[in-house]
Amino acid sequence: AWLEACLDVRIEDLLVRHRHNLPEWLVQPLKTQLGEGFWPLAQALNESATLDLRVNALTDKRDDVRRELALAGIQAEPTPYSPWGLRVQGKPALTKLDAFARGAIEVQDEGSQLLAWLLEARRGEMVVDFCAGAGGKTLAIGAMMRNTGRLYAFDTSAHRLDALKPRLARSKLSNVHPAAI
Repeated sequence: AWLEACLDVRIEDLLVRHRHNLPEWLVQPLKTQLGEGFWPLAQALNESATLDLRVNALTDKRDDVRRELALAGIQAEPTPYSPWGLRVQGKPALTKLDAFARGAIEVQDEGSQLLAWLLEARRGEMVVDFCAGAGGKTLAIGAMMRNTGRLYAFDTSAHRLDALKPRLARSKLSNVHPAAI
């Protein structure tokens, strides 16, 4: 009965602070900055994130991986902005796919993909990721560099960098040098 009552609540009947679901200290600065754009942002922040994949541009092509996923019963569409991204419907068991095991795909939101893309790292350059963590953007940058040059993955947490090791092995990159600092 309680769940039924919750499902019957209409958003427009809630107090304003419950409709936006944001910390009070953030509301006024956002309203001042965004004006009419405040409510669309608040609504978007209350929605579930999409499941985006990054295709490893070093080893695979996005259209080929998309077809491979379709054969496995997984619908994926190109992301609107990232040249490497695929947006997947639902929450499929990606780790059981050959594409995942061989490093053709990584789970990575489109925003992170775009940060790596905007860097425009090139072959032979030296690049440092100072907050590498588990290395998602580092791996995207390494693929952009076509596995050449030197790419340093620094983080203050050795534990977080440990999560990079299996991902790095799948990626086929050899130019990445992780180090805890």
